[in-house]
Amino acid sequence: MSLNTKEKQTIDGDQNTQIKSGKDTVSATGEGSIAAIGNVNITHGIDAGYLAKFALELIEQHNIKNEANKTSIVDKKVVVLTGAGISKESGISTFEDDNGLWKGFLKSELATKAMWDSDREVVWEYYQKRRIQLLETMPNPAHFALQELSKKIKDFTLITQNVDDLHERAGSSDVLHVHGSLRKLRCEKTGKSEVKFERIHFDDQLLYCGCCHESSVLRPDVVWYGEQIQCSHEIDSALSDCDIFIVVGTSGRVFPAASFVDQARINGAKTILVNLRPPKNIERFNEIHLGNASTLLPELVKKWT
Repeated sequence: MSLNTKEKQTIDGDQNTQIKSGKDTVSATGEGSIAAIGNVNITHGIDAGYLAKFALELIEQHNIKNEANKTSIVDKKVVVLTGAGISKESGISTFEDDNGLWKGFLKSELATKAMWDSDREVVWEYYQKRRIQLLETMPNPAHFALQELSKKIKDFTLITQNVDDLHERAGSSDVLHVHGSLRKLRCEKTGKSEVKFERIHFDDQLLYCGCCHESSVLRPDVVWYGEQIQCSHEIDSALSDCDIFIVVGTSGRVFPAASFVDQARINGAKTILVNLRPPKNIERFNEIHLGNASTLLPELVKKWT
């Protein structure tokens, strides 16, 4: 279907799904967003298979227009942002898994200072389970591909929204953790963080710091809703002059990380997406690759370098 036609077409599936085409826009009625690229918005109804194929064709045209096949990043300043999607491929659960619930509590509610203050034993148990989960998971090929990419780039910055240590275990160093790290616990009084990640640190009992005259309770060293992100100065500096900004495995819904692509674009960076599904901010990317990061990234790194 041409994007230039002014005709309104109807596709018959189990129910009718309309696709309206104008000079610059294409849309389809129904529920659930498939893609939104520039002025092209696609929403699927009953005939999702057809529209998914249509969306992929639009993405292919988008990549051709932006000369994705010519991307080379060897001599460029590169910043990479990773999200929950890359860790999920290693078996790390996300906030959306299990309908966003843990033992009847909203996971988002457990990630708040208010919940910690009112029922810290429950929050502690939840985060201890997440910490223990790290011992049972391993980095996947996407983590190793980014570590390999870092060796080939003179100026490389890796930012992650994830609180796991899979990037470090794949060999990456100096990772900027936007939302903190499960490996660390933080004193409530002094704010001092300590690595507490031995077997003896995974009991159900609360742990206490060694930095205060009277030991204080240690909380997870993660950023809860309503708190400031970590490493903000380093992130702003990296985004201010990068040539290439690559996003892997994010929903594009969690701020401020979802706005990093806009910071990079404003400063003239080429933006590249590697994601299982189209994120909310897909229209911000010059180059788009949809699929499993563990499959796509190793090949893309070879191509780019």
